[in-house]
Amino acid sequence: MKFSLPGKLARFFGYELVRLSRLPYRDINAHLLELFRILEINCVLDVGANMGQYATALRRAGYEGHILSFEPLRECHAALVRHQDEHWHVFNYALGSSDQVRDIHIARKNVFSSFLPPNQYAAERFRESSRITATEQVTVKKLDSVFYGIVPVADPRVFLKLDTQGYDLKVLKGATQVMPCIHGLQSELSCKAIYSGMPTHIESLKYIDELGFEITDIYPLSHDKHDMSLLEYDCVFRKKRTI
Repeated sequence: MKFSLPGKLARFFGYELVRLSRLPYRDINAHLLELFRILEINCVLDVGANMGQYATALRRAGYEGHILSFEPLRECHAALVRHQDEHWHVFNYALGSSDQVRDIHIARKNVFSSFLPPNQYAAERFRESSRITATEQVTVKKLDSVFYGIVPVADPRVFLKLDTQGYDLKVLKGATQVMPCIHGLQSELSCKAIYSGMPTHIESLKYIDELGFEITDIYPLSHDKHDMSLLEYDCVFRKKRTI
């Protein structure tokens, strides 16, 4: 095998040059934009929107299509609505497996807020950030109940992003009727539970696989600082192709 001069120099110093075009999409937003193109996605459902970080990142990356964000907490929703644009709309309720009104636990750092209470591991790992400071009564709806009334396209090809702090499978169980319209999804999975009663990442992967989705990439989010074990990761999926 012949090497160019830059390649020889790189090898001399213990490195190797690799064409970027041969690498996977290690930037999650670049990966998502390419996946949206391949799947012809025309609407993103941003479930567990918090302060709008996910949708804002998509906009900055170049996505100009429809975004529907769902955030039940009043404080987060108030901040989120300020980001709305012509094709980005915000809804002040949660999605789940049934239509109901229930209490949500509000953590000191609001990204840890969840319908599920944090467990002992969360208290040890995240300390004050995960401590519950209040509860708030919020509305929960099934995606099946609201989908066709809010999705602004006639032939929906949806990408479903889930970041609900242990509640992702509940959202999917409330979307069985509209699942044919969902062509891709993203879920935050936990290798170590930080909430009581949350599913393991193995249970989540099995359920999503049975829905007919396959993984396109995995993005680690956090590790245990003591033993380096992976705590959470974002997993991106696409509808399995029929052969």
